[in-house]
Amino acid sequence: MPLKRMEAELVRDTALWVADRLNNTQFGPADPVNVRKDGLVTAKPVGAGWRRSVYLRQRRKEFPTFLSTFDLPSMTPNCIERPESTVALQALFLMNNATIDQLAGSFAERVEREAGAEIESQVRRAHLVAFSRRPAEEEFEAGRTALELLRQHWTVHLAAEAKAGRPNKGAPTDRRALASYCHALINSAAFLYID
Repeated sequence: MPLKRMEAELVRDTALWVADRLNNTQFGPADPVNVRKDGLVTAKPVGAGWRRSVYLRQRRKEFPTFLSTFDLPSMTPNCIERPESTVALQALFLMNNATIDQLAGSFAERVEREAGAEIESQVRRAHLVAFSRRPAEEEFEAGRTALELLRQHWTVHLAAEAKAGRPNKGAPTDRRALASYCHALINSAAFLYID
């Protein structure tokens, strides 16, 4: 089978699932969206998470930004073929979007809860959850090294913040490092493409 990128709805739903924030409630009214002044249309959480993309409200002038970034087809008047593009905006969206950052933090919490605090276990569990497979030896070594470096970075960064009079009010160092690693996994081609 040739390499195929997941459809917009599947990218969003998978990101919600790996973060353990997918609300499986079926039926009922469409989930509300927030139309921001800067033009972004974001889904509002329902309960502790978000429902699948099929339940997300879509209006002609209010397409959810996440879905439209990943080629959600316009249904005016109909869609015969779904377009598929690979553009820089998609990578930038995954890298800089606040919702993706929040999902990466939830993904890290899930990995920590399921794998414990040991780096090797966290790398293996994160790959299994994100890609539905164990990491290859090269991926495992790269992941272990990256997570160690991220822990060092966050330790130094938070110490500098505390020294400057801005104490850490967020997650601890190890969780922030794991969230950064999980964010990188969500941004990877292995996450977006079905091979």
